Amino acid sequence: MAHWSEKWLGRDFVPGEHDCLHFVRDVLRVEFGVRVRIPVRDHPVRIRAMAREIAAGKGEVAMPMICDPDEGDGILMSPHGSTLGGSHIGICAKPGDEPHVLHCVKDLGSVLWPLQGLDGRGWQVEGAYRWL
Repeated sequence: MAHWSEKWLGRDFVPGEHDCLHFVRDVLRVEFGVRVRIPVRDHPVRIRAMAREIAAGKGEVAMPMICDPDEGDGILMSPHGSTLGGSHIGICAKPGDEPHVLHCVKDLGSVLWPLQGLDGRGWQVEGAYRWL
């Protein structure tokens, strides 16, 4: 049987309309019944503005976790080696025994990558979050 995450693969990344935050919102609503509000943006395509929005939601829409993430938990990431914290978000999915990150990336669209291999793809994990 196919894992729920497979139907979300291959979705386009559209800045300001369907970026990583919109993607997470849609997956959470459909798969987990969680509703996350996205604030109105004045400059939706700027990565720094997106990073500020995602970081501002910590503690309001999600609580940081210390333990291993479970399906549906948020995975906050930043570009590997960047000082720009919290600039990208995805969702934990476990199509097997290992946690993966389902996320929507500029130029690639939505993908499912192993959590442990993100650094080799240019991302570092900042933390995992459980939605409130």
